[in-house]
Parts: sequence; C-alpha cells; structure tokens
Amino acid sequence: MTPAEKYKVLTQRYPVSGDLVDEYVIDKIISSGASLRVYRATTPDGTFVALKFLQKDYIFNDNALDQVDMEEEVLRTVIHPGLPKHLGRGMHRGIPYLVQEYISHRSLERFAPFSAGYYPTLFVARAMYAVCDVLSALHERGITQRDIKPNNVLVAGHHGARRFVLIDFGSAQFVGRTRGKGARIGTLAGTPMFMAPEIARQECATAESDIFNVGATIHQLCIDREGPYGVNPDTLATPEMLDYILGLVRCGKVRPPRFSVYPNG
Repeated sequence: MTPAEKYKVLTQRYPVSGDLVDEYVIDKIISSGASLRVYRATTPDGTFVALKFLQKDYIFNDNALDQVDMEEEVLRTVIHPGLPKHLGRGMHRGIPYLVQEYISHRSLERFAPFSAGYYPTLFVARAMYAVCDVLSALHERGITQRDIKPNNVLVAGHHGARRFVLIDFGSAQFVGRTRGKGARIGTLAGTPMFMAPEIARQECATAESDIFNVGATIHQLCIDREGPYGVNPDTLATPEMLDYILGLVRCGKVRPPRFSVYPNG
C-alpha cells in the first residue's frame, strides 16, 4: 500500500449511529480501548451483533493484525456457551473488523451495585466457575488466554439466568506455535495488575498462568481492589505498574492470590 493509500485510510471516519457497514446497521458504540473500538449493530433480521474495529494507530501494525487473526481463530476453534460466537469479519474503508455475537455491555469490572474488594463471594464463585469451564475447553486445545480480568468477563441475563462470557483473545496463544497466525504475538501480554509472574518475566505462558489470572481476579473483586501485587490501579500508569510488579517478582515478594491453585501456592 502506498503512502497516499495509507493516508486515505487513516483519514476515513469511523462509523456512527445509523451508518451501514456492509449488511450491518450501526446502533451505538459500546467501548473504545487502546486497540479496539466495539459497536453494537443490527443485522437485516434485527438481531444485535458486536462489531470490533481496530483503532487507526494499529491498522498497519503486523502484531495487531496478528491479534485480530488470533481472536478469530480461537473462536472458530472452540465453541462454548461461555464464549462469544464468531460470525465473520470484514473490511470497512480499509479498517478490518470482526463480527461476533452481541452478549452485553456489562462486565464484572463495573457490575453495579458492587465495588472492587466487596463483591459477594457466591456471585464471583459462579462467574469464575463459568470462566474455568471455558478455560478447560481452551486448554484442551492448547490455547492460553493470558488476559483474564474483571473487564474481560461479560455478564448477561439476570439472577438465576445469568450467563458469564469470557472475551478478548487477541493476546491468546497456541502452545508451541512458532510460525503462522499468532507467532508474532509477544510473550509479554495481558494486564499487569493480574499478570502471572512468569509472564511478567517474559517467559512462556502455561495453563497455570491463566489460573493465576483467575485467582488474581477473585482476589481483586472479593478481597482487595489493589489485587495480589498491592498496586493502586488509579495512580499507576501501565509501564510504571509493570516495572513495579516485575521488581516484586524478581524479589520474590508477590502476594499469591488467596484462591491460587498453583502447586504449593
């Protein structure tokens, strides 16, 4: 792609409510993070779907494009009630996007009326039981998710009919893969506040790394909003937080999540 063609893509506007993206009509934007913009849209038959667009800063980033491919491959490989259904992908004005089942805009991170450190134990236990069931299916296929945290668990339905869904597989890995899709995704992945020590050390993630994430998530929701590393998410930027956590890991001062299932941990 020539510089002029790249410039044309980068100056295109993102969809807004009412826009038609292929066969989907944009309803509203759900979230906008560092690498993705997520919209709710409707199909011709009126069904809601989620459209996940890459942010413009990442459109020509090979690693980011690899992560889009990885998310698609994971959701094609493993079909499970605790995962969103993969419905397709497309390109709109030069910007790639994925189409997934629309679940909910509510995550465990901001599930009213609870606040971090004070979530009801039974509610969190049910959520994490559902997450662990998903992880069992993923691990059987040699996939590690590497970024389990409250914001990546969506909550749909109400009370006894609740469904907990694990999302965000851009940082996932197939164990032992050294080429093809996902091979460029680095060893350092995930969110520092919930990161397993071996990932902070930039070692290979294992199934146990995901279990550490689960324990750290439970710890943060039910015990201490600062998580197992004792960091305040409101005051430390991500690079600072990672440096601090890596220092704790090197000194052996990590407070293991109280619910950790690491051997002897």
